[in-house]
Amino acid sequence: MLRWKWTPVLAGAFSVLVVSYALRYGYGVVAPPMALDLALTNEQVGSIVTSYFVAYAVFTPLAGFLADKFGFKRTVALFTAVMGVGSALMSTSTSFEQCIAFFFIVGVGAAAAWAPMATLARRLIPSRKRGLALGVIDSGSSVGYMISSFLAPPLIASFGWRSHWTVWSLASLAVAASSLLVLPSLRVRVLPSLQAPKSISFWLIALSYMMFGVTLWVPLAFLSKFGLSEVGLDYWAASLLGVAVAAASIPGKLLLSHLSDVAGRSCVLLFSLALIGLSQLLCALAPSPALLFLYAAMFGLGYGGCVPLYGVLASDFSERAGTVLGLWTVFFSIGSMASPKAAGFLADLTGGFKVPFLFGFSAALTSMLLLALASRALSGKTLRLK
Repeated sequence: MLRWKWTPVLAGAFSVLVVSYALRYGYGVVAPPMALDLALTNEQVGSIVTSYFVAYAVFTPLAGFLADKFGFKRTVALFTAVMGVGSALMSTSTSFEQCIAFFFIVGVGAAAAWAPMATLARRLIPSRKRGLALGVIDSGSSVGYMISSFLAPPLIASFGWRSHWTVWSLASLAVAASSLLVLPSLRVRVLPSLQAPKSISFWLIALSYMMFGVTLWVPLAFLSKFGLSEVGLDYWAASLLGVAVAAASIPGKLLLSHLSDVAGRSCVLLFSLALIGLSQLLCALAPSPALLFLYAAMFGLGYGGCVPLYGVLASDFSERAGTVLGLWTVFFSIGSMASPKAAGFLADLTGGFKVPFLFGFSAALTSMLLLALASRALSGKTLRLK
């Protein structure tokens, strides 16, 4: 069990992830009515996500470095406030170009929502509890996704899709202010040298994380639209697919993260990636209204197991965990920025989502292969570059 003295800090970090991932993953729920109003194609819907991850890729290493050097509290508060401003601007969008620009700002703010969490875990929590702690923190992303998926349909039905962005803008600004009160600084007084990039395993994990970004964002961007356009669900039911993903991801984050403290990181990560890939293969080959919710839950369980474990790997690698995860997140962001646009293009080209889901399945297999190649290092056998 985690100690009670960590509760305020974990709660503060949890809240940051709630608002950040409500905006990130909630996009897939709000995208159908937004696309209808602004006459966006599937490729344009994916391109808006790409703009978010361009910003995320550029600014996450900076956020991780700032958290290591200047402190966790101020870094997270500043970036979360920027995220709130970006969300407020999204509520005013009237064109594809504005959506691109404003969601880019949201991505800048979101850059401090995850990488500094590795710093938090490294500084406060012993290695034997680190997987569980990051699972607890990262369950905030699932709660944010779940609340967003529940809230979006009635909110949009009553006030329009712009209200989604307004609500989460206000929530982000409130969390930014409260984080100054509850989060610790955790400044690293003397930064240790960063040896991790000299390790072959560092780069294999980075590439695995990149392919995880590819496979992750096919369902996150298009699962609701797939249920709406091809499986015969109405908008409310299609939105509940996001709830199924989020609900299933919570036990994934808590149970699988805790299991990794005992069974090993790579073994649990491989299992989680297999669930993500299998869920997309089934979406492509055997879609049906009832089974789609099962596939969504399978995807959510696997996703829940993956995300915190990459953070734990960063904290296991180096005392400069924020910097390590920031560098890895560049790779994750490259995969995440390419995936929605590519999947949207494939959907427009083929007239459906079967090929995009097969694309996601192949990305999951590739991520598993890269992680398997790094498994010797993950179990303590180092592989060094010459």
